[in-house]
Amino acid sequence: MEWMQLQKKKQDQTNFFEIHLTLLHVFYVLFHSDTWMGLGGTRTSNYSNSWAEKFIWLFFGIHLCISFFIFIIFCNFVCLVLNF
Repeated sequence: MEWMQLQKKKQDQTNFFEIHLTLLHVFYVLFHSDTWMGLGGTRTSNYSNSWAEKFIWLFFGIHLCISFFIFIIFCNFVCLVLNF
């Protein structure tokens, strides 16, 4: 019976990490494409290259990535604590 419990625990952990890996890829596509929340494509001719806009994108881009990374670490920690 203990072997079955260990296998179930491993499967739950695998599913948890697969879900978070999928979410990571989805957010990468959504937030690192050329247009805000777009799915890629080429940059349009009216794309602004102002310093203010670059600063805003840099500021929000870094903070979104860091926040999402901290969220993933927190979720993994919670999962590990709950499984023990």
